[in-house]
Amino acid sequence: MTFPPVLWGFLVTFLWILLTQVLMATVYLAGVRTAPLIEMFAFVVATALVLQADVRLRPKGMPGVGLRLSRPGLLVFASIAGVGLAILASEIDNVVADRFPRDNPLAVANTSDVLAGPEWLRAVSVGLVWPMARVLVTIGISLRCVLVGLPLEVALGLTALTFAVFGVDLRAGVPLAVPVIVAGWAYTRSHAIALPIAILLPVFSSVWISVLDLPLSLPGFYPSGDGGPVVFQPLWFDVLGIVLLAVGVGLLIRAFEGTPTLAALLPRPISPGEGADDGSDE
Repeated sequence: MTFPPVLWGFLVTFLWILLTQVLMATVYLAGVRTAPLIEMFAFVVATALVLQADVRLRPKGMPGVGLRLSRPGLLVFASIAGVGLAILASEIDNVVADRFPRDNPLAVANTSDVLAGPEWLRAVSVGLVWPMARVLVTIGISLRCVLVGLPLEVALGLTALTFAVFGVDLRAGVPLAVPVIVAGWAYTRSHAIALPIAILLPVFSSVWISVLDLPLSLPGFYPSGDGGPVVFQPLWFDVLGIVLLAVGVGLLIRAFEGTPTLAALLPRPISPGEGADDGSDE
């Protein structure tokens, strides 16, 4: 049994979310009461199940997620772009927070029977496990499948929208739009899931800055969400982010020259009437 690739691309995110909720409830009923442990178990197992379902349900001839990176040096270029995007995403977050108050990404209230757990464990869940799981599902599966029937620009826009709508919270998802588009583009050029992971992980550095209590004196760079007035980053820091992004993406573009895009490896959708017998029954 196989699914049409575009349909599977749209369904897979909903399936992943459903599985995470069921798994969280199962672990809770089993007696686990630490929120990050519940989340990480659900994220990892749901992602593994969805990846296995993709192997079974994707159409014949459809390439897989792309777990191998033939040129590890590209990770350096992707990381440079990722650091630039982290700076720009932080400033975009400041702009959004000027209208809509931000929340601390590590803040989880203790309830009568569920504990927030230590901040470092929460940071691993929100800043490492969750983004890697979302990249594997939303970019590695969903984007790859919808590219079969949609133009690249539309597919990337839908991927960014999916990240925003089904993120940790909708307001925090807005600054992720540009990083997700860049990460998705890198995936379509390399067919290696390691590149979008390398691009997006720096964007989630805010949780690590908070939990490690790093002595950063730059105003406006990933504030903790304490409800205080919004402070914007220095102009030179924003310019640095733009330069790093341009350098990283420029190096990736140069490295991708002469290589086929992911779209070229995907099965071509059959148009109405295509494949019909050329002969006549008359």
